[in-house]
Amino acid sequence: MLSVRSRLRILMGIFVVLFLVLIARLFHLQIICAEKYREIAREVGRTLQLTQPFRGRLLARDGQVLAQNEVYFDLVYTIDGLHPREKIFAQLDKVLGICVEPAHEPEYEICTCDLLERHLFEVLGPPRALAYDLLRDSDETGETVMIVNNIARRQYARLSRKYLRRLADNGVFFELDEESKTYSMLVEPRRILRMELALLGLEALCGVPYGAPVPALDQTLRGRVAAGVAAVRTHFGGEDLAANRRLNERRNSERIAERLLAHDIPWKAVTRVLYRSDRYPGVRVIRRQRRAYPLREVAGVITGYAKPAWHERVTSWREEGVLIEPRFFSPVGLLESFPTLRERGRFRDELLGVRGLERAYDDELRGLFGAQLIAVDSRNRPLPHQPFEPIEPVRGRDVTTTIDVALQSIVFDALQSACGDFGHGRAGSAVVLSLDRATGAIDDVPGAVLAMACLPTFDPGRMQSPDYYEQIRTQPGKPLFNRPVSPPRFPPPGSVFKLIVAVAAMESGVVDNRSRPLHPSETYECRTIFDERYRSYYRCRTSHGTVDVKEALEVSCNCFFYYLARDRLNAGILASWARNFGFGRPTGIDLVSSAAMERGRLAWEVPQARMPSYGIGDRYVEASTLQVARAVAAIGLGGGQLPVPYLVRPHPPETIEFQRRRTIASVREGMRRVLTGPGGTAAAVALGLRPFSAGVKTGTAQIARGRDDYYAWIAGFAPYRDPEIAFAICIEETPMHGGQATAPILERILEYFAEKEPGRYLPGERGGPGA
Repeated sequence: MLSVRSRLRILMGIFVVLFLVLIARLFHLQIICAEKYREIAREVGRTLQLTQPFRGRLLARDGQVLAQNEVYFDLVYTIDGLHPREKIFAQLDKVLGICVEPAHEPEYEICTCDLLERHLFEVLGPPRALAYDLLRDSDETGETVMIVNNIARRQYARLSRKYLRRLADNGVFFELDEESKTYSMLVEPRRILRMELALLGLEALCGVPYGAPVPALDQTLRGRVAAGVAAVRTHFGGEDLAANRRLNERRNSERIAERLLAHDIPWKAVTRVLYRSDRYPGVRVIRRQRRAYPLREVAGVITGYAKPAWHERVTSWREEGVLIEPRFFSPVGLLESFPTLRERGRFRDELLGVRGLERAYDDELRGLFGAQLIAVDSRNRPLPHQPFEPIEPVRGRDVTTTIDVALQSIVFDALQSACGDFGHGRAGSAVVLSLDRATGAIDDVPGAVLAMACLPTFDPGRMQSPDYYEQIRTQPGKPLFNRPVSPPRFPPPGSVFKLIVAVAAMESGVVDNRSRPLHPSETYECRTIFDERYRSYYRCRTSHGTVDVKEALEVSCNCFFYYLARDRLNAGILASWARNFGFGRPTGIDLVSSAAMERGRLAWEVPQARMPSYGIGDRYVEASTLQVARAVAAIGLGGGQLPVPYLVRPHPPETIEFQRRRTIASVREGMRRVLTGPGGTAAAVALGLRPFSAGVKTGTAQIARGRDDYYAWIAGFAPYRDPEIAFAICIEETPMHGGQATAPILERILEYFAEKEPGRYLPGERGGPGA
């Protein structure tokens, strides 16, 4: 058995060992790991702020802006900085024992009673009048005013010294009455009402009403602050007592998290808050960017729109490992590697192109984020002298397009007249391509898009508004579709397709499965009815007599092209030539879309008995306006070149091989006669197209049998000799036929070019130099 002395020695040894372990641990922390913990302490006192770059501009070919970044300013606030009284007073009500809320609620939760609030304004008066008096009074100190008395000692004892100091900073004091041994609660009006002073001052500057402290009224300044406090309560509160563990998170949210107070404030409010920041505690001006589109709906189908990265895209970036989130990085380490990371990484706050050129050239437009390491004090306030140099953002590249703004506006206005509230069509689209460098082609490459418009469409500047987006998304006319390129439903080209039928017959016609191309002088006698078995289907409106291919194009004789399709062609030959002219496949325009959405429809197998329908562009072929414009551009260029449409970067044209030069010459002559011939489908004086030098083809495709509405087409090139432009116009669901519905739009397009070169577009008497 151990003696007492032995036991004392063992106990002393244990204490010595523990002391040595403690000394060793302190040595390890203070000496060996000193640098590590010193760096951790530095990291805690630093915060990395990202700087959003300016997105590049979209420009028309003459430098006019189609899309650009626009700077605006928001007001944000922190709950602790702005000092909303419902938070402080509700806590005081609870602690002092006068709160009407159940006592079992978590201590940190904000209750909803307003007893102290009522006492305050019973003594001081209405907040608006009181704030006016305080603003008029130049005394910065002010006097204290008692609002509650007879607070018992046991109630006062619940207030800790730290809490009392915080209350004093916010203008709340307690005073002991020696006689009654009770406490009184006093407030300093200027400090306890600093939120009112700030918000009422901002009301006049920002034009947003002050309102009442009701969270539901988030359209007022006071309501937004109350909503912010309620949001913190909802997120960090609740009946679960384990939520107390999130107390520090809640306090951090109240102290650091910034919430929106006023959006897009005027410049006078910006300068006032910046230069008199002492009058607006807890309020800060934030510079933000948004995308502006000066032409609005006029060019919406071309520009598309950009908006902040949405949740699904951010999630996909995170899964791909390209999302850069500063909170998961060491601030110093991220700053050192930032120049490399920002080039291949993505950020939560990025603007992303969604449609049109914004999406197609997003990588060039987006720019590179900047970063700055901010040293802060223990209250997360930036230090006056920052030891770190910022990494400046890199602005995105400007993208210049081939769009002619004046022409684009003319085309859009003309479509509005045809398809607007008082127009005859339900929807429409139009495309104008350049075939000559003088009108916008780059490096002598034909196919530059001078104008591309459609209706219905959308205002890209409003697409970030959820209400507007939902309205556009659910509109029956489907405005989100780029109708000239990939419409919601591809229309049949109707009689415009007869141009391709004529080319196919003159190049690859057959008789009894033997090659026998159609000669331009061959004739066919139109007797109104093509096939007695299908009298109501295959017929002309009138008998055209004996016609050749040029005359058939002039008067748009259905029977002639029924004959060619059924007796001189088959589906394979016709589809092959249609594909050569761009039908049934993507156009190649530099806009992002799937091939399936651009392809349209082109049948390769059709029973020979059904070929007459194929021959007039019905049922078996469907095409976009851009596909039709591309096909007539190839005819206008004289054969051999099929332009690839482009808005920014030119693409070399494709090659079409012809065996006979007379083929294209005959088709071009037929298109000229549409305007000049006595039976031309667009030659009527009332249509207004007769004075112009051009080659055109009209078309009318019935939407469904038994309905009296059509797809109305006109397509062609101008001037007739040495064409500079090609065009295609389609009006959907109109009771009018091709030339009637589309001629007013084409007239305005040709007038625009005729003002620049009247000698070429208005040659005077037919048969003159420009004819």
